[in-house]
Amino acid sequence: MFRWLVSGFILAGGFSVLPFTSVGEWSRAAFGPSFIVPFSILCGVAVTGWCGVFVGSNIDFFVKKFGFAHT
Repeated sequence: MFRWLVSGFILAGGFSVLPFTSVGEWSRAAFGPSFIVPFSILCGVAVTGWCGVFVGSNIDFFVKKFGFAHT
């Protein structure tokens, strides 16, 4: 579980820091305000994918934790 938390913080931190790096500055200069929408969509897709893989790979934990049973 610790590896998942670390990777999630790295993912969120990377998306938070990227606009302020040289790549982010170049992207804003090259594309202007239209850089924000695709970047936001990319962030949303990446976080959604991370959450899906996290839940999918830890489904046994969630089943035991919340007491879900087969019906």
